[in-house]
Amino acid sequence: MRKSTHLMTAIVAGAALALAGCADGGSQTAAPLDLTKKPEYSGTLSILTKFGGDPLEPYFEDLAAEYKKLHPDVSFELIQETDQSIKDKTKTLTAS
Repeated sequence: MRKSTHLMTAIVAGAALALAGCADGGSQTAAPLDLTKKPEYSGTLSILTKFGGDPLEPYFEDLAAEYKKLHPDVSFELIQETDQSIKDKTKTLTAS
């Protein structure tokens, strides 16, 4: 699979999780989605992986650099942990 396909998959998955977390179950109807409007890319994107170290750490660094070239107004935080340390970090992040 190409890097851009992996990147888009990661972005779509992250967006789906973010939108699921924003759902309040209320009775409000959402405004119609304007599919012709060009999206604005800004803010901070934080990615946590469990692939710190060789051989995959450089892959995610390259992926982050490619995304940053496409969207220079987005701050990018890449947090790469090992398998065990991500378990600890995930517990800390969900608790906060």
